[in-house]
Amino acid sequence: MDKAQLSHTAQQLLDCLTRYARADEEISGLLESLDGILRDAIAGRIDQPLALSDVPGAYLVVEGSLIKYPDLGDAYARFNFAVTGDDARLKRLSGGT
Repeated sequence: MDKAQLSHTAQQLLDCLTRYARADEEISGLLESLDGILRDAIAGRIDQPLALSDVPGAYLVVEGSLIKYPDLGDAYARFNFAVTGDDARLKRLSGGT
């Protein structure tokens, strides 16, 4: 697990969620649900990959009503791959091989 990458992706997702939270109640709720995980990731307090089921919001962002925010979807995917230890997908998403 690359803590620097995790911190970076967490900050990007936090920024994106914060930007939309005032205008969209569902995003505000998602931000509230993810706040602790994001803050821990930014501070470097996550040492082991989390299970997918421990990261709220996947359905809302990928298939639900928040799909209308592609930048949110991208930021969520990057964070999700980083926090769950899916380095291969994160690398592909980031343009690596």
